[in-house]
Amino acid sequence: MQPVFSAAEMRALDAHAIQQLRIPGTRLMENAGAGAARIIADEFASIRGKRITVVCGKGNNGGDGFVVARHLKARGARVRVLLVGGRRDLRGDAAWACRRWKGKIDEILVEVNLPALERALADCDLIVDALLGTG
Repeated sequence: MQPVFSAAEMRALDAHAIQQLRIPGTRLMENAGAGAARIIADEFASIRGKRITVVCGKGNNGGDGFVVARHLKARGARVRVLLVGGRRDLRGDAAWACRRWKGKIDEILVEVNLPALERALADCDLIVDALLGTG
């Protein structure tokens, strides 16, 4: 069985990896996103041509989502990225991951445009939730 960590434990493990082991946060993000994309591709046999919507938040979980999107697109999926918020709100590793995504990003302000989010989510084969993490 895979170990399960609490949010506080996961934050401590990330901090330990970055500060003590000197693994850059961007490397952790890249590994997490690539691993998630691999699992998605394995679970859904053929993702080539599938319409996948990745919903990203403004924090590092959103950054993971940008990495997932990039890897799924490389595997032939038709990926749409929704950012709940604006690019100007992204910081640090999440901003780095956003810059590496070369596709379009639809910025959605949920409190203003909830119907647009609902339509986008209804028009896809798979949704990747990258909104909220441990923070």
